[in-house]
Amino acid sequence: RKAYTLAQMTGRKRITIVHKASLMVQSDGLFRRVALEVAAEYPEIVTDELLVDTAAYWMVKDPTRFDIILTPNLYGDILSDMAAAWGGGLGLAPSLSLGDGVALAEPVHGCAPDIAGRGIANPTATILAVSLLLRYHFGRVKEADWIDMAVRSAYDAGAYTADIRADGALSTEAFTDRVCEFIKAQC
Repeated sequence: RKAYTLAQMTGRKRITIVHKASLMVQSDGLFRRVALEVAAEYPEIVTDELLVDTAAYWMVKDPTRFDIILTPNLYGDILSDMAAAWGGGLGLAPSLSLGDGVALAEPVHGCAPDIAGRGIANPTATILAVSLLLRYHFGRVKEADWIDMAVRSAYDAGAYTADIRADGALSTEAFTDRVCEFIKAQC
């Protein structure tokens, strides 16, 4: 149901239910059945469904085919990593899992323990995950816009981390400080 209320809130017109009910008959079969029952309550939103392998194909061939993807966590985790490539890579892609009254925001890339504490991680995905949480879970659109604009402004001003460009790259903390400066300027 959350996918449909999100579609209404954002003006999205299409939801694609992604599953593997042909193989995972019990778990994905239940997911598919419930998703289609909920879809019937929202006739103004076009709903279709794809098997996860077919969805992966279409994400590569024609990503504009999708508006909102509704899928179990396992497939969503894989597909979101694929989608991160469209926006510059895992270091830039935020993720938000929404439920009724609960939300989990995180960078798509996970915790990256191999670079923890070295000051070389790109914090963009984490910062943008906070923006998603503010916007879609707490309804704090203005504050989310401030964060989004601050990240964009930091990049426009030439602030970047080593994964974007090695020469003149900022540390994790220095990049975050630049974003915070741009947020403060908007408040």
